[in-house]
Amino acid sequence: MTGAIRGSGTYTTYQGRPWRVSGRSDLPELKLYDAGGASTVLTTAPAEQVGLVEKVVTTATWRGGQIVVGTQTAPMTVGFYTDDAALAEREDLYGDQHSGWRGTALVSDLEDTSERVTVLREAGSAS
Repeated sequence: MTGAIRGSGTYTTYQGRPWRVSGRSDLPELKLYDAGGASTVLTTAPAEQVGLVEKVVTTATWRGGQIVVGTQTAPMTVGFYTDDAALAEREDLYGDQHSGWRGTALVSDLEDTSERVTVLREAGSAS
């Protein structure tokens, strides 16, 4: 991502670097991909060899509305999701009131960014 902001997702560390976890985090072997946003699985790792597995939900204010920050889509740009209908209409975002709206934003345009972190499994835990 950008260093200061992690997009919403599931994260761990393996071999000294951060990774995103693809799929279920309760399996004995985890699928890992680049923490910076690439969606191709790069490697797999035995669960007992990875660090703490955390679910991160990152929220921010963008152009006066509340968004959930996703992954990096381009340098200094992130994808996002919102259920704020007024923001969606004002910014002509893609989606609808049933499934929400999606868009992209410059990281520099985000305000009041915060992370909510939930631990899904302890470091080195096989389940």
